[in-house]
Amino acid sequence: MRTTPRLVPQKSSRNISRNAQSLRVKYRAKLVRLTVAVYQLVAGRRPHRTPRWTQKTESARLRRMQIECHAEKIFRSDAQAAFDLIVDSQRFPGTFVGYGLIPSIRAIVLETPLAIGSIRRIHNSDGSVLTEHITVLDAPTRHAYVLSGFRAPFAWLVNKGEADWLVSAADSGCNVRWSYTFTLTSGWIYPLATLLLRVFMQRAMQRCLDNMANLLASSTSNPAETA
Repeated sequence: MRTTPRLVPQKSSRNISRNAQSLRVKYRAKLVRLTVAVYQLVAGRRPHRTPRWTQKTESARLRRMQIECHAEKIFRSDAQAAFDLIVDSQRFPGTFVGYGLIPSIRAIVLETPLAIGSIRRIHNSDGSVLTEHITVLDAPTRHAYVLSGFRAPFAWLVNKGEADWLVSAADSGCNVRWSYTFTLTSGWIYPLATLLLRVFMQRAMQRCLDNMANLLASSTSNPAETA
């Protein structure tokens, strides 16, 4: 018995041409979007959508670029007396005796009368001279400044330090809080900088507050010595 062969429908050359053209348009559009994204990255512009992992990485990097140090103590004096000692370029150096790798202060030299924007030169026992730029002077509650001019090896770790003094009333006198925010030169040296600042600098700050409190207490009990 003779069978009739099945006829398989074949695509016309016109349909094949249309499909090929559609694919070319689709891939061309993808290529254009990819080219624009690469251009934005090279030109320093972010793409329209920033991946969440990139945002988290940037936030973690910024946190690792700063280290905070704090010291706090109750003074047996009023807030004005504590504030006067904080900004006193003659008496304050004797209270900051350093700790470990942190040198003591030998002298403080004011280039202009104390005011917002004025400059202080801090002469340390290791021969270094740092610069303090006054940013806040609000007696008797707050005093702030930016510390810079570090020399090696400290300069390899820290770009600047932002200091903030807060004085508030307390039951038996006043509460003095001294904080520093140090900006590091690189996030890679965060562990080493943490050891230097949290161990040595923070303890030097606390010793300074202890000495200040003792100085004010002795001047209160012996007013003739300060007259």
